[in-house]
Amino acid sequence: MSLTLAQMLVLFLGPLVLATMVGIVLWLTHEKEIDRLKRAEVDRALWLKHKNEQKVPGE
Repeated sequence: MSLTLAQMLVLFLGPLVLATMVGIVLWLTHEKEIDRLKRAEVDRALWLKHKNEQKVPGE
């Protein structure tokens, strides 16, 4: 069975294009450690603010 030039190109470039797309998605969604720490700090501050606001009406 002989492959045509188009079939060879698809077989060669298909996985290459797929790997490139996966790499781009991973690169775009990658979160740096410092960004994660900042977000965690903001989340904790908002949670503490919410907890303090809940205590006030009950007093």
